[in-house]
Amino acid sequence: MFLDFVLNVLKTDGHQYRESIFQCPQCDKKYTLEQNLKRHIKSAHTNFQINCEYCKKIFKRSDVYKKHLYTQHSKY
Repeated sequence: MFLDFVLNVLKTDGHQYRESIFQCPQCDKKYTLEQNLKRHIKSAHTNFQINCEYCKKIFKRSDVYKKHLYTQHSKY
């Protein structure tokens, strides 16, 4: 009953419900979009990192780093 309600909300909100079909080969995470799986693999299962040149904080994702630059250092 509740699940039907949630699915209806998702469908009427302009989104189509899709099952998670992209599973990480290294852990149990699943994603509905391949790009999200790729982002997860890069940030969770590799040594990729970005060091902030202003405060030396370390980031695993470039989008989070860019947001940090904008909000903390008024850059970009």
